[in-house]
Amino acid sequence: AENWQRIVLKSNSGISDISVRAIYTGTGSNSFWYVSSTIQQCEGVIPTKKGDIGCCFALKYPHLKICTRDFMTYEFEDTDFECPSNTNGRNCLLCNLFGGNDCGNSKLCYTTSKGDILCSCAAGYKSNLRSNCVVPCLPGTYGHNCRKQCGKCMEKACNHIGGNCSNCQINFDGKTCHEPILPIVKEAPKIENAEYRQITIKTLLEYDGREKPMYYQIQYKNDQDNRWSNSTNLISITTFSPSGTQQIDNLKPNTNYTVRVLLYTSDQRVYDGNYVPISRSQTRCADLDQGYLHQIVTGKSITVSVVHANDEICYPLSQLELCINDKWQKCQVIHNTVTFDSLDYYVNYTLTLRKNKADMKTWTIQTHEGPPGKVQNIHANTNNTIAELTWDVPAKTNGKIRGYQVQYHRTSSKACFSAEQREYQWNTVNVTNNSVLLNFLAPYSKYEGHILAFTSHEGTRQTFRFETMETKVPTEPEFPISTLYQIKKLNVNLHWNCSTLEGPINFYMNLTCKSSWCTDDIVQTSRTFSFFRLLPYEFSIIGYTDYTLTMSLSRNRAEITKDIHIRTLPTEPGIVRNVTIYTKNGTSVALRWLPPYPPTGEIEYYMIKYHDSTYKYATVNKTSECKVWRGQICYTLTDLRSPKIYINVWAKNIKVSQNGAESDPLSTETKEEGKHY
Repeated sequence: AENWQRIVLKSNSGISDISVRAIYTGTGSNSFWYVSSTIQQCEGVIPTKKGDIGCCFALKYPHLKICTRDFMTYEFEDTDFECPSNTNGRNCLLCNLFGGNDCGNSKLCYTTSKGDILCSCAAGYKSNLRSNCVVPCLPGTYGHNCRKQCGKCMEKACNHIGGNCSNCQINFDGKTCHEPILPIVKEAPKIENAEYRQITIKTLLEYDGREKPMYYQIQYKNDQDNRWSNSTNLISITTFSPSGTQQIDNLKPNTNYTVRVLLYTSDQRVYDGNYVPISRSQTRCADLDQGYLHQIVTGKSITVSVVHANDEICYPLSQLELCINDKWQKCQVIHNTVTFDSLDYYVNYTLTLRKNKADMKTWTIQTHEGPPGKVQNIHANTNNTIAELTWDVPAKTNGKIRGYQVQYHRTSSKACFSAEQREYQWNTVNVTNNSVLLNFLAPYSKYEGHILAFTSHEGTRQTFRFETMETKVPTEPEFPISTLYQIKKLNVNLHWNCSTLEGPINFYMNLTCKSSWCTDDIVQTSRTFSFFRLLPYEFSIIGYTDYTLTMSLSRNRAEITKDIHIRTLPTEPGIVRNVTIYTKNGTSVALRWLPPYPPTGEIEYYMIKYHDSTYKYATVNKTSECKVWRGQICYTLTDLRSPKIYINVWAKNIKVSQNGAESDPLSTETKEEGKHY
């Protein structure tokens, strides 16, 4: 038949490729070979020597004609890749056609329509230099012409004929360990496009594996660090679109990446081993932009450093320079770091990146804030307790003025002249505008302080001074502290606290006697003077007497007073009054008298001194009042011996060591009555 192929079996005794069991059943045109139980109807002669040829038709494969002849010079061709290991030839002829199920290292040859002869080795072997099928497949390969790769065997090599393994690696099963258990995509994702920082892929989710995938996930890794990163979370396969693409973002330019797709089961089991198909791609190199520049900005400088650029940008740094517009343009060639200093605070500077003198990119950087300058033109408008301060902003703000801090303190009252009176208690007020109202100040005082502006930094202090005005009317705290001393007279010492004075004052004092025995003549008025004079006051007084000390302050024709009520200390008593002998006999004399007036204290006792041949004394209790003469003291001297008696009487006050003055001497004779002295 015209579609038959001619198959030549080599059977000369010099070379043994296939052991052919041939049965000769006739001669001439009826002779044939019987090979196994398949080939019949042979023709020709039985080849017994070199050059002999014999052919048979295959009844089971009627399109084939099987012959034998010598083919030492024939070329080899591959047996079909998918042919089983117990076959040979392009049409997967069973080896049992030619003498048994085991093909061994047999060789099968074909004749083409042009008369060429092509040969193939049995599975697991390849030809040597002498064109014999005697070389086994290398480890890791098997099958016809050693074209098949071993499966995922635990050991390095599989059976070189059929590819069988003794043990499979994790996730693989079957005799040849080609069958995955967990699903694995059949094909690696296709790289559609690669940009500076992005790779676009397209993938099909056809898979091998016993279990069905429910989710997929795209992963990538930088070939330098060899760690996988997730480009997506788990995505349901039900949402997958075969026509769609996926982007992997945030990559590094000019970098090699590996991409893969993992399949997950419904309970999120996954195989992520080395047999997942992968694709490789390289992102494009990049132009130097701000993403490669690390900028350190202060108030006075800008430092720009280039990071990770050597492996990613498309040209050497030596071709680049960075320029800044600072009154005039300054440029520096980029050598990893460029610094521009001596800049101004809080100014927008334009930076330009240039390549070979041509502008590439331009951007603006603002320097940081700095300390502002001094505020200007401080003005104070004051009254006696309030000062309103206003000022102008600094000539150089060096940033956004966020506010001002005003610190002030009272240095002294204007009434004080000593440096010891300086005060140092500071007050602080923060404001957001350029004015402030200072309340509750002390009148008639000197103040000083300073104002500073602040951005994110404190500025320089500007000093100010002002004075408050006096009050129109004196106030109670302005009175001096008085200290009273009494010896013979009342001495009034005044201590002025100058820090409490609210203006210049006039001062005077009155001392008024308030007891019943006082007369108008006892009212005394002090001299008038200003507070600057610290003179003591002296008043004549009566002991044990009530007085009112009136102090007066005046200013601007306004006057206030303050009374101090005092009782003077007891002093020695005065002379007892009206000493009278109201009765006598031969041995006694009865006396009566009035107490001293005005009283200068509380009488402790009276003392009578009398001469009766010798001086004698009699102490009289202050309670010895007369029964007849109310308010008088009565006392009787007894056991007198002299006919003539001389008598003196005086008093002594409690808490006073000195006795009062003696009364005028009184003389009398006994037995005489009615004489008064």
